[in-house]
Amino acid sequence: MKHLRALALPAVLLATLYISVRVAKPLYLHYLVNERMPMWDMAGNGYGGVELLQALSEGDVLRFLQRLNAQDKWPFGYSLLLLPFLAAGGSTFASATWLSLVLFAMTPPLRGESKSVSRVFLTWPFAVARTRYGATS
Repeated sequence: MKHLRALALPAVLLATLYISVRVAKPLYLHYLVNERMPMWDMAGNGYGGVELLQALSEGDVLRFLQRLNAQDKWPFGYSLLLLPFLAAGGSTFASATWLSLVLFAMTPPLRGESKSVSRVFLTWPFAVARTRYGATS
């Protein structure tokens, strides 16, 4: 019996890996043939963040976990990333846009770009796209 318990964890991990690969493979193949990522619903993700914030502020952990598990919009988990911004600025559209603004502003420094390149990135993104990603005018 003790030997079976020792084999249970590796068996569960292998089964999880197998299921993950089975689910991820079609998704990966889909992205190989399509040129861009799926469209995302900013309002839906924002509302998901508001629901998470309401559940947390009411102290309803079960409802928070249910809302977290029910996230079905692309990109997954975006509502969770919105939480600090919604908590700081209230449940408003302006608060929800701060996450995108912060992530957009952080992109050049995280890529190790200089200030001049960062200014071009923030003021003229089409020029950056043409030079970096092979896009043509």
